[in-house]
Amino acid sequence: AAIDGFLRSWFDAYAFQTVTTAQFRAYLEQQLLPTRPGAVTAAELDEWLNSPGLPSFAVLPQSDAFTKVDAARTDWLAGRRSPAELPTADWTTFEWLHFLDNMPASLGAARMAELDSAFRITEAGNAEIVHVWLKLAIRHGYEPAMPRLEEYLVGIGRRKLIRPLYEALMETPAGRVRAARIYDRARPGYHPIAVATLDAIVRPPAKAAVAR
Repeated sequence: AAIDGFLRSWFDAYAFQTVTTAQFRAYLEQQLLPTRPGAVTAAELDEWLNSPGLPSFAVLPQSDAFTKVDAARTDWLAGRRSPAELPTADWTTFEWLHFLDNMPASLGAARMAELDSAFRITEAGNAEIVHVWLKLAIRHGYEPAMPRLEEYLVGIGRRKLIRPLYEALMETPAGRVRAARIYDRARPGYHPIAVATLDAIVRPPAKAAVAR
């Protein structure tokens, strides 16, 4: 409450003005620090204002959210919980990404189908979640997700999201065929920077013959 009141008063006092660090420190020392004597020392204030990064005395937030996600994944993989029993109702995007992005290499298409049947991830509207899911689909040969993969690669141009999918496809002969076919369709809609990156992945220049 003290911090909230201080911030409100600071912005009210200096709205639409240019201020210096010295002015901010003076206002802080007058308006906030007296409300909690001794809570922050002058040395700590110096470190906060003048040193890079977070100060050494910063109180960092702690969360066990990802630990719980890891436990849920482990329980499902071990058969102790069905997908319907996983506590996903209140998961954020980041929890879903953590859940999917840390699946074991041995997951397999059958287990993916189990998740997809329960959560319809292939049809999800969140591009980040679908990105991770499609990487898993390529890795594990989950064919029901392949139409969505093509739709995704044609409809999305963010290099961050499409490059890893093309790279994953290029790891197998069948994937290379699929990548080339999709890329031929999608390439005209990509930004030139993305095209330059993806050409090198999907259409690498032929290696020069070695003279003998």
